[in-house]
Amino acid sequence: MDPQAVEARIKELMAGLFSLDSSDVGSDSSIETVEGWDSLQHVNLIMAMEQEFSVTFEVEDAAEMTTFTAVCEALLRYLNEQG
Repeated sequence: MDPQAVEARIKELMAGLFSLDSSDVGSDSSIETVEGWDSLQHVNLIMAMEQEFSVTFEVEDAAEMTTFTAVCEALLRYLNEQG
């Protein structure tokens, strides 16, 4: 899948979960900077991505996915592993 398409879809998912406009989600978005990104919403984000992209994240990877950039990189890695 095209990295730009993955990033766009993640922006949409994050915007919906965190009550943001998708244009407000970007490389500076993190668990520290997004008000609605708490532990429950983090789990919801992981589950939404797993459902949307048919992947299953390892717990260690999910725990490290605390920035928009880290989320995108991890998801792309999982999608590439699926081939």
